[in-house]
Amino acid sequence: SISLLKNYMFLPENINLQQSKEYILSIRLIPSGFYFSIHHCEKRRFYQHNIQFEEEDYLKSLQKVFFDTDLFSNNFKAINVVCVNEKAIIVPNSLYERKYEEKLMDFNFINPGSYTTNSELSYLDSKIVWSMNKEVFQFLSRSLLNPNFKNHLSLLIPYLYNNYHNKHSSSLFINFNDDNMMDCVAFRKKGLLLAKTFIIENPLEGYYFIQKVWNELRMNTANDSLFFSDRTT
Repeated sequence: SISLLKNYMFLPENINLQQSKEYILSIRLIPSGFYFSIHHCEKRRFYQHNIQFEEEDYLKSLQKVFFDTDLFSNNFKAINVVCVNEKAIIVPNSLYERKYEEKLMDFNFINPGSYTTNSELSYLDSKIVWSMNKEVFQFLSRSLLNPNFKNHLSLLIPYLYNNYHNKHSSSLFINFNDDNMMDCVAFRKKGLLLAKTFIIENPLEGYYFIQKVWNELRMNTANDSLFFSDRTT
């Protein structure tokens, strides 16, 4: 809860923010709060903290955290803000035009976020067009020094492709995410078949989506792979 947030003021002794330019700050936004980590790549120093909001007003809760400490105002080597939500679509660069981003989101989602942007998927020659709350985006843009905003799928897709997918067959990856979100990412050889985040209200609904995706993509139980992971792995 927010009342306990001052715990993250007690950083480990090996984390020295007087040398903040040597550290990378990563913030992962989820509907119920956010997670952040500070790490030093060369010296392998790492700290993480998960914050759950009790109030329904996300922006107000986020502002309280930032105003209660000067931790996030440091000049870091890099600041990454990863937004985890289901409001994202993939658009090939050959079809992409910035002026149509909001129309694409309105066409695909009933209530897209009030701020629309994109993240690169360079190996696919595509972009992920995605949205988030505009007030949250503006607050973080003002409060952080040169933050780099990304949708979580723009990180998950290349990670799975490069580290786990067999380029000679098909693979379906199911990632159980925070706040009843489930990521489905599928590849066939060197191509991407599907990358979508579902909201699941209960396990049976999740099982339905997995079976439906497997059948619709015509996966072969003899030759293709099915992987499961969750936020703890």
